[in-house]
Amino acid sequence: MANDFYIRDAVEADLRRLTEVELEAAERFAALRNPPVAVDRCLPHALLLEGIQQRRLWVAVVPGHQVVGFAFAGHVGDAAFLNEIDVLPAFGRRGIGRALIDRVERWARACGYERLALTTFRDIPWNGPYYAGLGFCELTEEQVQGELVSVLEDERRHVLAGWARIAMMKTL
Repeated sequence: MANDFYIRDAVEADLRRLTEVELEAAERFAALRNPPVAVDRCLPHALLLEGIQQRRLWVAVVPGHQVVGFAFAGHVGDAAFLNEIDVLPAFGRRGIGRALIDRVERWARACGYERLALTTFRDIPWNGPYYAGLGFCELTEEQVQGELVSVLEDERRHVLAGWARIAMMKTL
């Protein structure tokens, strides 16, 4: 199974598919009691296009050239930032998410970043616990500083009560 997908830079022709992947991946949250996010809230195409142009948006592709996942990165303060990562549930548990994160880490190192940050849900298994297993550490409220404070506060405003939204960091 290790060779049943590959990671490449996203191209403009992928934009529509990225939205489809994001929506379908979000359906996993809808199955939870009191789902934490609205499943129709997607990254704007203009933002994704910027990611394509700046070569910080990657897709996972399976045989037949079907895009089944993507990762979009940027920065917050002096750290690289994983803005979004989505993999279609039908293609989960194949190492696609890990490969996308590896690609983001390589990009971050090449850009001179020493840390990679992300925000996620603490208690949803394919979120906080998954990233902890990849070497990310949860930041305390005191450790969340600068632009990351704004990112986390904005995300918390869009989440239903009862779900802890956290920031995590990994040293590269």
